[in-house]
Amino acid sequence: MASWDIAATISTLLTLDDIQSAPAKFPVTEHETPLLNLIAEAQSKGYEAIAMPLTTEKWKQRWSNMCLLPTGSDRDMEIVAEKKAEVWRSRPGFMRDEVTLTRLGEIPLINFQLSLTTTRLSQRRI
Repeated sequence: MASWDIAATISTLLTLDDIQSAPAKFPVTEHETPLLNLIAEAQSKGYEAIAMPLTTEKWKQRWSNMCLLPTGSDRDMEIVAEKKAEVWRSRPGFMRDEVTLTRLGEIPLINFQLSLTTTRLSQRRI
């Protein structure tokens, strides 16, 4: 056995499309969410790790509006964008429809590794 075999895992990626179509595939119950069912399905197929996006397209659009300005934008547009960004930085938070997780219980016994540059959430069992 090679020394790297100990850390090797079989992983899968849940995309935004997978997450958004999950409610049609799995009924919502009192104790289970569609995301929990997607995770359980991946684990039943033998995947040991799951990677998934933390944020939705709605957040990416809001982030773009706060942080990216179109080429040739005027000073007024820059000031408005700066104010929006500073308000968010002073009290950072997401709207419910900007994130893929809706409650903490959706990810039991999993260690999060967040990459802020890609807004992807990698998960590994502890």
